[in-house]
Amino acid sequence: MKTITVLNIAQPWAHCIFKHGKNVENRSQNLKKRGTIAIYASANLNKGRFKFCNEDLRIKITPDDVLFGCIVGFVDVVDVIRRKDVTAKTKKWFYDHRSNYGYVLKNPIFLKKPVKVKPPNGAVKFWFLKGSKLADCMKQLPAVRRKKFKDFV
Repeated sequence: MKTITVLNIAQPWAHCIFKHGKNVENRSQNLKKRGTIAIYASANLNKGRFKFCNEDLRIKITPDDVLFGCIVGFVDVVDVIRRKDVTAKTKKWFYDHRSNYGYVLKNPIFLKKPVKVKPPNGAVKFWFLKGSKLADCMKQLPAVRRKKFKDFV
């Protein structure tokens, strides 16, 4: 059965990847995987994250502006950096002092019709999407990107 790796990302950070150029996802653990992954906007609402986004990053977003509990798009993981590796391009988004690693993201594709899914129990970070939900997501990829995943749809 075909699957794709999914990364859970809290809002408003998932939204920022697709709408505000967020190119680093801050994490406490390293990642060996590279390539295209799906992004799941977690269902949890934390108003403190929105406050930080609005006040510290000066990006005006409210919970009404974002989606929760669904696959919202795809992105390529192209590198993992540490604080010493931060560049001018990654500096804005590598901000969490508790995070040792930053997953560098490129080529975001926002789904026109986000796909509601329920992650497996205990899925905190990564999990796998398969079956009809995966097909619903893959059908929304541009043809040039869909060729890469011809076995999925």
